[in-house]
Amino acid sequence: MIDQLKEAGLPIEYSIVYTAKNDPNGGDKNAYLQKGNFADSTIESEYSKEQPLSGSIEIFSSKEKAIERAEYLAGFTFLDDFGYQVVGDCVLLRLNSQFDHSAVEKYAQAIGGEIYSEPEEKDNSLLESKENENSSNTAAESWEEHTKKYFPDAEVEKDGYGGALIFVSLGENNSDSFITNCFNVLSKLDGCKDGTMVTINITDDPGAAIVGFPSEDGIFGFECTAILSENSALQESYDKTLGITNDRDFLKKRRELRDEIEKTEDEIEDILGEDIFE
Repeated sequence: MIDQLKEAGLPIEYSIVYTAKNDPNGGDKNAYLQKGNFADSTIESEYSKEQPLSGSIEIFSSKEKAIERAEYLAGFTFLDDFGYQVVGDCVLLRLNSQFDHSAVEKYAQAIGGEIYSEPEEKDNSLLESKENENSSNTAAESWEEHTKKYFPDAEVEKDGYGGALIFVSLGENNSDSFITNCFNVLSKLDGCKDGTMVTINITDDPGAAIVGFPSEDGIFGFECTAILSENSALQESYDKTLGITNDRDFLKKRRELRDEIEKTEDEIEDILGEDIFE
């Protein structure tokens, strides 16, 4: 399929087809049959040979499987570089958000597909207000209002400490979409005060819950834990999405890098004799 893109005249200068051993998503239990990434010279003048980030292409057993994967990934486009999704026959093509729309249309034409989703428009005012976003959202939007955007039928109770007890049903949601919605609900924890806790109780499975709390060490500003029954259908979805908020190796490296940056900043300020870093 990548060769087909090249034959269509698209400026792909490097590509890699993954195996079970080097797939960045892990080699087991993936919905796709084959996956590859590529570098487009108009997007990446320099690129990683292990994981170029101009585009990613995944092959499935059916178009329905490709669409299902696109719907799942749509909830996480803010986490990676692939804001565009193009669906063809048994193919999901994901393209870097830096592409302009005309280039994406050429890629879609090359695989005989259609643009399925696009990155949200960037709003500079959001960038300017990012530091205050979490605190203002916490004050302006209650946990009930926030939760019902993702679980309209949820019951939400305040816990008296700034957090909430949330009661939701899996209902007709598949495991991946349910956990994605849980992630979106818990993302409000980023910026909340220490001691805030949110418990998402799963009414279909008495005793099962997902609990989140704010954490500076958390990849997304929070950490969480799952209390699920044995052989729960949600466990696999949790491990590959919300579970990454507790990736200890990643968190350790993140802390080490942060400490190294602070040390370097202190050394620079000592040399200059003035405080230049906030």
